[in-house]
Amino acid sequence: RLLPQSLYYLHAAVALGAMRRTDPGPAPAFVVPSGNLGNLCAGLVAHQAGMPAERFVAATNVNRGFVDYLHGETFSAKPSVRTSSNAMDVGLPSNLERIEWLYRAEPDRLRTIVHGEAVADEDVSRCIRTVFEATGYVLDPHSAVAFEASSRVRASIRGPVVVLATAHPAKFPDVVEAAIGRSVPVPENLVKVMDLPERSIEIAPTLEALSTVLHRVARV
Repeated sequence: RLLPQSLYYLHAAVALGAMRRTDPGPAPAFVVPSGNLGNLCAGLVAHQAGMPAERFVAATNVNRGFVDYLHGETFSAKPSVRTSSNAMDVGLPSNLERIEWLYRAEPDRLRTIVHGEAVADEDVSRCIRTVFEATGYVLDPHSAVAFEASSRVRASIRGPVVVLATAHPAKFPDVVEAAIGRSVPVPENLVKVMDLPERSIEIAPTLEALSTVLHRVARV
């Protein structure tokens, strides 16, 4: 999963001219909605492989354990706090270990290349409303966390800023429609998915049971 995700970062860097062989443009900064840190980890993989980046900004909600870690604290797991950007409500991100492994030779460099910003729900709603009124673009709550974080750090970044958007606003109608004061059209493909019947398989909590189900699905 991390390798395909890293291509989005490379695509942006190429589009901005940062990877031209002659006269390359300034390296971009990437602002990433961050919960379980998988998307951020993918960007760091691309950077370690040679993609230019001025810095990365890990944009979290009030589940700010990783932000505090970047500010010098020892990381410790914490109960997750429910927010409007619920896919980022993570108290123990599983990809932190992978990120630390990437920087195992230079652990202090992680805090140099990655900056953290924590965004509260009220700032998310305000950001969604402000961006919509100014541009007509509708942010989902997760992307709004990143956009709000980008506005806080923009003055300190020399090159272009890439804000990663990670979901469609129609998936979060209560939050988004309250912010912009109107309904959000639902894409046809999403409507089809939402109308499909739910399927679940109950299995025993063992690796053997999981393996059996995966093999069965793979054959289908």
